[in-house]
Amino acid sequence: MVDASRRLKSDIIEKASKIFGRDRGSLDFRNGSIVEAKFQQNILIGIGDLLDRLETTEISAISKYSQRSPRDGSAAHLCAITLDPELGTIRIVKYVVVEDCGRIINKTIVDGQLHGGVVHAVGGSLFEKLAYDDQGNLLTATMMDYNIPTALDSPDIEIFHRGKPYPGSLNGVKGMGETGTMAGYAAAMNAVNDARSQ
Repeated sequence: MVDASRRLKSDIIEKASKIFGRDRGSLDFRNGSIVEAKFQQNILIGIGDLLDRLETTEISAISKYSQRSPRDGSAAHLCAITLDPELGTIRIVKYVVVEDCGRIINKTIVDGQLHGGVVHAVGGSLFEKLAYDDQGNLLTATMMDYNIPTALDSPDIEIFHRGKPYPGSLNGVKGMGETGTMAGYAAAMNAVNDARSQ
């Protein structure tokens, strides 16, 4: 997608430069419009009007790209809990994530993915259970019986981004979809094991 988008942008600028009789280096593509490269606010033509001038309804680009090597994101998690040994109740008092997903395109989406992954891990390690009776019947078959964390059980999560762009990808990104969940299970269970040994 990155390569195809770059090819498409280059093609649009090339077509616009011919229409306006200008050097392509003097033009740029911003927010759906052709603009002057030196003065980004000076809009020359919108993409819809450009298509009309070209007497077409679409411009396309095709790209084939092979990445040299995939690169997954990485993260370190800290989970601090209080444990009541008599009641067996656990409360997460602090949760910190330090992550590296390379270049961040949309911080809100990245943070949301991390928050969701951590709560997923907290639920899987501390709340959820498939319970069966002596006859093998599932006792937690509905959400009335299957325990998942609520908003009250979900920890406040501090996130620190310490990523560096990955040179092996076109736009410096790394994968990060699982870093909230995979490290979260270990962090939560290690916190419980550490509290039990105190």
